[in-house]
Amino acid sequence: MGAKSKTDTGLQGFPNAYWKYMVAPALVGLGNPSNAFLILRTPDIGVYLETTILIYAAFNLVAALIIFLIAYLGFALTQHLLLIAALFVFYGAY
Repeated sequence: MGAKSKTDTGLQGFPNAYWKYMVAPALVGLGNPSNAFLILRTPDIGVYLETTILIYAAFNLVAALIIFLIAYLGFALTQHLLLIAALFVFYGAY
């Protein structure tokens, strides 16, 4: 049998301040519908399944090419604190 890791504390090991902090992201997550729910609306307006798949693929392609390209390329090329901060905000808005 292997030795148990000292960092394996389980959920009870997190301090109360952590759980208080996690309330805000949890509430935002509940109130922010995922992209899948948005794309599920397309049949209601008469869009074929194949077209829905293409729409979602285009969304992911644009997000990957534009958002990730700008953010990661910016992170790789800059040495300026303000630009790094702006890139984090830009990436966070995504």
